[in-house]
Amino acid sequence: MTAKQTRARAEEVADRLRGIEVTVRFVYDDDAHFEECNGQSRPLTEEEYAKDFYMACPRHPRVGSKVINQSPPVQGCAVCGNTQYEPISYAEYLDYYGNPANHVYLGMIKEQRPINCGCDEDSCECWDSIDSVWGIDLMADDPVLDRLEVSAGRLTLAEARALSDYLAELVE
Repeated sequence: MTAKQTRARAEEVADRLRGIEVTVRFVYDDDAHFEECNGQSRPLTEEEYAKDFYMACPRHPRVGSKVINQSPPVQGCAVCGNTQYEPISYAEYLDYYGNPANHVYLGMIKEQRPINCGCDEDSCECWDSIDSVWGIDLMADDPVLDRLEVSAGRLTLAEARALSDYLAELVE
């Protein structure tokens, strides 16, 4: 267990000792929209892309990155660990990353309630929002979406921290 995981587990135990249950929900963010690095809600033109291209693993251009080494922190391909990224072609960009239909936007809501409130979890009105993050941009084929059950239920902090590196960081 890493130092970060140990600290997170200690916080979870401390919350329970204080009589508080903390959970995380992911919901679809209907207000978010596709926005490129130039602030426009359209794909980059070929000229713009030449100045600000996307880098990816040449063997897995549609797969995200993950931390492959903690100290020093190193990001690499989530499939093979390759750290030598190369620019992807403009055609690949337009087909995948630059295609607004390939993006899914989520919100993350962190909530707490007293453990002994006595309510049914789904209909409980004792939940208080303690943190939220909106406009989380994921690709529609990201495997984490299958594990999330978006809008369907609550995750414990431990379950939320076990998600992909990107989403686990948001929970902290």
